[in-house]
Amino acid sequence: MKKKITTIVAAVILIAAAGLYSFIDRTTDIYDSQIDSSDYVSIGLAEGGKTEQRFTSPEESLDGISVKLDASGNIDNLVLNYKLTDEESGKVVAAGETSLAGAQSGKYFDMNFDQVTVCKGKEYLFEIEVQKCDEQTSMAVYRAGEILVMRTIHQGFDVETFVITVCFILYIVLFMKWLSKLFRQGNRA
Repeated sequence: MKKKITTIVAAVILIAAAGLYSFIDRTTDIYDSQIDSSDYVSIGLAEGGKTEQRFTSPEESLDGISVKLDASGNIDNLVLNYKLTDEESGKVVAAGETSLAGAQSGKYFDMNFDQVTVCKGKEYLFEIEVQKCDEQTSMAVYRAGEILVMRTIHQGFDVETFVITVCFILYIVLFMKWLSKLFRQGNRA
């Protein structure tokens, strides 16, 4: 009886851990991801430079925007301002300032903000402005045609991650039981 209770408690703990692990940042492309990256157009931004993108939210909530960018020089001192405006009401629903410290050229850079809800199907304007940039530093964003290469970030429970994690845990447990059984049989011989 004690062994069954221990097994049930361990299973509950492992499933709960898999559930917690499955709360992730999911991204949704705003641009046409079928466009080859060699066809992207690079738009350079100096201090005071701005770029913007209108888009329709594909998700029910937004927790950030991720933009593909290229930066070189002293990027630790490069500072961006960003804001997200609801096009219908004209209200700024998210805004912030971020340093590019730690950003990698040619990769996506995340700009996270407090969750904005009831977004699906709504029109938004996302704006980026280079607040601070010295002369030895350069920054560029990419466009795929007329659309900024960007993704929305949505934090939430991902069923696929949960199922894969639970299957992996089961595999490890069953594999360990099998090995234990083999060693016990080997010791008897």
